[in-house]
Amino acid sequence: MPLTIRPLHPTFAAEIHGVDFSKLLTDEVSKEIRDAISKDTGAPSLMGRPELTDQGNIDSNRNVISPSDPRAQISKGNMLFHVDSSFNSRRASYSILLAHEIPPSGGGGNTEFADTRAAWDELPECWKQGLMEKDYVAGHSFWHSRKKACPEFFAKLEPEKHPMSKHKVAQLHQASGRMNLFVPSHCHHIEGLQAEEGREKLEYLCRYAT
Repeated sequence: MPLTIRPLHPTFAAEIHGVDFSKLLTDEVSKEIRDAISKDTGAPSLMGRPELTDQGNIDSNRNVISPSDPRAQISKGNMLFHVDSSFNSRRASYSILLAHEIPPSGGGGNTEFADTRAAWDELPECWKQGLMEKDYVAGHSFWHSRKKACPEFFAKLEPEKHPMSKHKVAQLHQASGRMNLFVPSHCHHIEGLQAEEGREKLEYLCRYAT
């Protein structure tokens, strides 16, 4: 079966079919997939192969954990718009989502995506100019997004006392040659700005992108 790519949205997301991931991919097929991800419609592929990972909402006895469990509180941060692993100095190139069971249509629980390249394209010119001139760098913290999502549980947590990664707020997506906004919920501050000013800029850009 030949590799086929079906766009799902005018600017972002596509389904990839006809790939057997149980076998080593050829260089040609690998390049096709990378190119698809880099294009306007590139995004999630339907792989049909299970990943061997721990389930974040199930304990060692296969019981669903209580909402009061610390793991449940930490996981609330995942409900905020985020980019996987932006809190690491070397962030993830790709993310893979796997679902064995999904809620019925209309039942909620959908994963939402944002095209931050399209957000940059539509950003007011005054903002683009300012971001390019200032070349802002933001500090990213895993613990900041956890506290933001669950402030009462993490009331005593001080993200500033934990290591943070640094990434540019506006940056070039090398594969597609397009600029994009890199402003996920892990963003704690903007280097060189007062805390309040930096937060206002980050919150505005995140709202705009999502």
